[in-house]
Amino acid sequence: MITSGLLPKTGEAYTMQWLNTDHIPALITLQNLAADQEIIPRDAAYFGALFATGNAALGIFNQFGMMIGAATIRTKTAPMAAFCAALATQDQNHSTHSIFGTVMTHPDYRGNGLMGRMIDQWMVYAHETGTVNLHARLRTTNENSLKNFLRKDFAIVAEGPSPEDATRTVYFVHRTLGPQ
Repeated sequence: MITSGLLPKTGEAYTMQWLNTDHIPALITLQNLAADQEIIPRDAAYFGALFATGNAALGIFNQFGMMIGAATIRTKTAPMAAFCAALATQDQNHSTHSIFGTVMTHPDYRGNGLMGRMIDQWMVYAHETGTVNLHARLRTTNENSLKNFLRKDFAIVAEGPSPEDATRTVYFVHRTLGPQ
């Protein structure tokens, strides 16, 4: 367990923890429940490969042990060309880049600040691992997610077609972490 507390909207207890392959069925279930959010559907193979390559995922669970929020954190990947071009960075060392994605929130628990809590934990993890360039990609129609990132001092560095669905436009957001 990473942290615990009370959800402000529901008053329920929650815990946050790092996920592993044992959590893949719960990730798929949460994804199916959160299907109205603008997320790219992922399958068990995607999550399995995520963990197998040394990347991470965060999960938030309610007091009954049901996963109510999740997000992936990719650190074992070369930086995305679009992010680096937008930042005009020459830093191609993948260990300094981290990508936050596949954010899912159970519909009954929206409005409890789950995404903000996961972004905060991602930044703690980034500091611990020496990561300085934090990236995310979100659909331009997803105003709530954009607000979460802007509140955490991320900046929109580019706007363009989604690499996964060229019919959708996405924002590329970035934050450089300073010393803690």
